[in-house]
Amino acid sequence: MKHLNTVFLFVIFALLGLVVAQPDYGINPPPIVPDDRIFCRYPYRIKELCPPLREDY
Repeated sequence: MKHLNTVFLFVIFALLGLVVAQPDYGINPPPIVPDDRIFCRYPYRIKELCPPLREDY
């Protein structure tokens, strides 16, 4: 019986770890907003001259 208790606790903590580690699947996930600035070169990023990569958001 002690072995089953250990397995049960392991499964509970594994599921809790997944919820904490994966915020997309957890409670109140953050919105997914693409950041185009990472694809833009440094001087253009300062002047906000980066063209948007996608128009569907």
